Amino acid sequence: MAVATTGVVIPAGGMGVRMGGGIPKQFLPLRGKPILIHTLERFESSACVDLVVLASPAGEIERTAGMVRSFGIRKLAGIVEGGKERQDSVAAALGSLPDGLEVILVHDAVRPFVTEGQIQSVIHAAARYGAALLAVPEKVTIKEADGGYVSSTPDRSRLWQAQTPQGFRAELFREAVRKAMEEGYYATDDAALVERMGCRVKIVEGDERNIKITSPADLAMAEWMMGEAGS
Repeated sequence: MAVATTGVVIPAGGMGVRMGGGIPKQFLPLRGKPILIHTLERFESSACVDLVVLASPAGEIERTAGMVRSFGIRKLAGIVEGGKERQDSVAAALGSLPDGLEVILVHDAVRPFVTEGQIQSVIHAAARYGAALLAVPEKVTIKEADGGYVSSTPDRSRLWQAQTPQGFRAELFREAVRKAMEEGYYATDDAALVERMGCRVKIVEGDERNIKITSPADLAMAEWMMGEAGS
């Protein structure tokens, strides 16, 4: 199968500082580099990715641009100001992607362990099926609650934990985002935007090592993983 022309959106517009230090988590150091740079380097080195657009926190575009330049990221085609919600940042970044792309990926800024194989698999699945995402099977029992009491126990064999990247045929995703923004619909992940349009999303099995760094414990785990990999 021919490799699709692929652009990547990385929404890094959040100002979440719950890990301390008053620094957005995507800028925190991990083995001598900001987490965001580790993430960008995964796509920089991917043979399947043509360009990347990054959504930066408001007021942080200059800082972000300097950081990207200092680490030699060349595939970055633009930095836009992110919005209040993640979806606002994705919508803003989409506007800076060129026409003519076949596939658009969206990837978390603080998920730096994605592999080349995973990137390729999601691109190929998105090109073939219209939409695809990385996910891992749920291993724990999940309870649905109502008013502080268990209301149901979903069948674990049917549950998956969504990861990124999530990939889409470009025109499908542009239309899904446009429609959601016009209607004021916000979702917790990008795949939900095409799901509501009736599009089936192909699951590409991921890996538990593709962690999202959102807490001090996650950062400690990431430091250990980098050390194990000899990074």
